[in-house]
Amino acid sequence: MQASSDAFFTVRDRLMSTYCRDVLRQPTPRDLEVIKLGNATAHHGDPVGNATLFERGIRADEMTYLSLYGISRRKVLHHPNARHPPAPGLRQAFDTFVSTFNDGEWPENYLDNPEMALSRAYAQSWKIWRETG
Repeated sequence: MQASSDAFFTVRDRLMSTYCRDVLRQPTPRDLEVIKLGNATAHHGDPVGNATLFERGIRADEMTYLSLYGISRRKVLHHPNARHPPAPGLRQAFDTFVSTFNDGEWPENYLDNPEMALSRAYAQSWKIWRETG
């Protein structure tokens, strides 16, 4: 559960930086970045981390989890990659695909042309996924 552990420390770091900003009134540029990252971490989903809340008996409302993620927490926790960090390079490859997609207008058949930057970014992210899955 590396991602969940990282999220825990990100949110804890946010608390310290928020204290520097709101109480001490002396935030550093790093504090302001930590607050932004911590807010994003705290307010976005973490399927493995949230499923763990049920495993530890902290939550019992299974329908809330199912409604939020569209999959049962048991399926998430029993997925072979659920408790391991993603493959090296996968996040970067996927981010490249998303940023390339957002940078232009692409035809619906972009996958049919392997020379297009978007097609190459898509292929690279799936190649890493398949090799490590």
